[in-house]
Amino acid sequence: MDYSVINAAIDDIVYIVNDYNKTRGYSVSLCERLVIALLGYYIVFGPSIFEKINIILESLEIYECNSIEECCELKSTLVGSVNSNSNPATSWDFKYDENKKFIGAIPRIIYTKRDIVGDSFNLIHELSHVIEGTSGKVIKEDEKHFKYKQSLCEVVVDKNNNRFFVNNRGIVELITIMIENKFFKEFLKLDVGMIDNCIVREFLQRINIYKNKNVLLDSYSITSTMFSDLINNNYFFELVKKYYYNGERELFALEYESYGDGLSFKVLVNCAEHLISGELYDIMYYTNILNKQIELFNKYSSYIPDKRILLFV
Repeated sequence: MDYSVINAAIDDIVYIVNDYNKTRGYSVSLCERLVIALLGYYIVFGPSIFEKINIILESLEIYECNSIEECCELKSTLVGSVNSNSNPATSWDFKYDENKKFIGAIPRIIYTKRDIVGDSFNLIHELSHVIEGTSGKVIKEDEKHFKYKQSLCEVVVDKNNNRFFVNNRGIVELITIMIENKFFKEFLKLDVGMIDNCIVREFLQRINIYKNKNVLLDSYSITSTMFSDLINNNYFFELVKKYYYNGERELFALEYESYGDGLSFKVLVNCAEHLISGELYDIMYYTNILNKQIELFNKYSSYIPDKRILLFV
């Protein structure tokens, strides 16, 4: 690994965040966590991901709350806010022209401040949802509602109150969990002593205790556990890199199923949709169905899951 390139990239990201913050006035801690989050995107997705990140930074609003109560109160006042129990969360303020036709949306990330590790991964998770928005395409619109495709899901928006409902949310959250965990593992590969930036060094020192351990981030713990043998499969993650942020659901499904007989992207999506709720009946019913899909994909891709004791962070 060329650390001169990594350190130069960190300097560039610091510049991007400082430039973004000129008109925002965010706290130092928020900016530090945003630098770490964006570094993760650089390491895993490469510099090309900043074509999308630069787009979202033009309008992105981030709210760092000091308590869960403050966070819930804030979300209840935001137009188009999500369920007030979600923390962290992403909401969208959808905009319309004088004829009430959809013209764009302002993304908002809300989270409760905890520590440099937790906050950085909260931002990584929610930034993924915001980046998904760059692939959004309206597929149906009338005076009261509009529907658009985004990444691997469809979103229906009520124009009267800007509330939105996400179809196939489960597969989106699953892939976001995968992205978080991929970042975590790539961060662990970095040599702390070779990093110039003191904030990045502090972050890496905090997570360094998990080196060489079988670790999974505790985000949507039921889904994380059920899909753990797929989350670390690099062949599946390559599908994410190729198709996810471009919203190419059909190509994603086609390549997934091309690995071998018995694979069904529709079945995988259906399992994720039911398991994201964490309901006991769904867990009991879909476990065997899901395990069959994961076992087949891992077999066809010659991936052997890590069977050591799984540690949740």
